[in-house]
Amino acid sequence: MGYTGSWVWEVHSGMPVYWSAEMCRIHGRDMVQGLPSVEECRAFYRPEDWSRWLAAVQKCAQDRTELVLDCQLETGRSSVKYVRISG
Repeated sequence: MGYTGSWVWEVHSGMPVYWSAEMCRIHGRDMVQGLPSVEECRAFYRPEDWSRWLAAVQKCAQDRTELVLDCQLETGRSSVKYVRISG
């Protein structure tokens, strides 16, 4: 079963500007906490996945192409979730 969370990342500022309720659920975050900081976003990913994510976002913005990336999220609940990020 798949779940789809939606998000908006402001490429020029490098900040999240929107997370859907499902995005929060996928990441184990309560919506009342508001948007995560960049540091909080980084903590969801393994270092190598965060680097790949940043590179993919930059390439997507520069080349105006789609972003598709498979990675693992560390939710802080001693579990790992495998996700596909697309945009």
